[in-house]
Amino acid sequence: GGVAQRPPDRRKAPPELMITQVLDPPADRVDAVAFAARMAAQRLHELLGSYGLACTRLAIDAETEHGERDSRVWRCAEPLTVGGIADRVRWQLDGWLRRARLRSGVSLVRLWPEEVVDGRSLQLELFAGGGATAADDERAGRALLRVQSLLGPEGVFTPLPEGGRGPAQRINPVPWGDERTARSGPELPW
Repeated sequence: GGVAQRPPDRRKAPPELMITQVLDPPADRVDAVAFAARMAAQRLHELLGSYGLACTRLAIDAETEHGERDSRVWRCAEPLTVGGIADRVRWQLDGWLRRARLRSGVSLVRLWPEEVVDGRSLQLELFAGGGATAADDERAGRALLRVQSLLGPEGVFTPLPEGGRGPAQRINPVPWGDERTARSGPELPW
């Protein structure tokens, strides 16, 4: 049926894959930080490619000129592209600056893959579902990730059908971007 016999081998990335982008002078506008982050995303993507890897879990860390620091890890079901990495950095910094969690200009952005898969053996789907094109699927996925960046990791779900006695038990809401695995075990009601 063309279904993979086992999922991709996800593993920790080598520590030398960390990318640090210094902003001099520090930037207090999201668009200025996003421009610098796009260059860092390009370097990270190229570095991963040289190792034959693709990123599925990305850590983003930002520091201000006054030593404030904040970070977040983004998990994705599909490997991240340069645009995907840059979008997550922009969304994350936008959220930090809007919530005033970073009260001074951003002086440093650090990116590193927390989880990688073998980039040489990826097989993407042949068709996009329901008559939509792959570009439509990508735009919808990016929109859902943007909503998730505003609402938090538990703000957007994908319904995962599984066994159960009633309608409420038959659907497992999985946060958008997380691995879609069905629950199992003796503690479940079926």
